[in-house]
Formats: sequence, structure tokens, C-alpha cells
Amino acid sequence: MTTGVSTKLWQLSLLSAVAWTAHGYLTEQHAITWPTAAVGLLQATILVAVARSEGAGMLRTFLPPVLGGVAMIALNVAMGPVVFGAVITLAPTMGQLAQLRVMHRASDLFGVSRDYLVLNLAAQALWLGYGLLAVEWAMRVSAGTMTVLASVSLAYYLHRRLRLARAAETLAVGAAA
Repeated sequence: MTTGVSTKLWQLSLLSAVAWTAHGYLTEQHAITWPTAAVGLLQATILVAVARSEGAGMLRTFLPPVLGGVAMIALNVAMGPVVFGAVITLAPTMGQLAQLRVMHRASDLFGVSRDYLVLNLAAQALWLGYGLLAVEWAMRVSAGTMTVLASVSLAYYLHRRLRLARAAETLAVGAAA
């Protein structure tokens, strides 16, 4: 079930994974390259499931993140890590905002994983720590922004779940009366 899950979020997440994997490779930072490549494979698997659930074609689903990732690699090479860090943050920012919009409009959130939101926040905070310690400017810019947005997404999810639970409780009490 993918109720409340944003396809755009997963497409933009895959775009970021492609670009960060290349950034790690280009800067010879294996601590970026390999974990990001692994996460990208997992994101692609989730995107396949979401696309199948929505009846979307695979080419239409995967072409935007792959082409966007290639464009980000070219930007990284041409403009350097600070510009790359700022621009690459636009994709996951749009994805997080799209996810917030879907969570706001969805009648339920059964397709949204609380565990994923918690792990996403933890991952962003860890990447921020890495960026600070390794003096990796692209990571500092991106992970700093994403830590804030992941916090907002998790907080909103918890808020919505609490509201939905209270509404269900009120209905149950009303039906019992």
C-alpha cells in the first residue's frame, strides 16, 4: 500500500543519490560514494513499487531522476562543491515539500513509514556531522538544510497521526453512545 507516499519524493531522492554518489567518487570520499550508492539502489526499489502501485510506466518514472542526476554531476564538475551543495539541496527540498503536501491532503497515512522518517532524520544529522568534521562544504550546505526539513516532516507526520487517532477515538465514542 502506498497511500500518502509521494512518487515525486522518491524520484527526487534517487536524483540526489545519483549526484551524491558521483560527487563522492569525484572527490575521492568513499564515505559518501558507497553508502549513497546503496541508498540509491534501495530508493530505486521503492520507486519501482510506488510506480507499479500507481500504474506508472518505468521509463516515465526513472527518466527524470536519471537525467537530473546527470545534470547535477555536470554542475558539480563545472561550478564546484558549494554551488553543487546548494543546488542539489533543491531536489530533496522539493521532495520533502511534496511529501508534506501529500501527507497534508491524504485521508490516511498508512503508506508513510514512521521508521523511514526517523531514519531519514538520523541520516541527515549524521551527514551534517560528517560534513562538519570533514570540512565537506557541499555536505554542510545540503545536510544542514535537510536536517531541518526532515525534522519538520517527522513532526508533521506525528501531528497528523495524533489527529487521526483522536478523530477515530471520537467516532468510536460517538458510535458507542
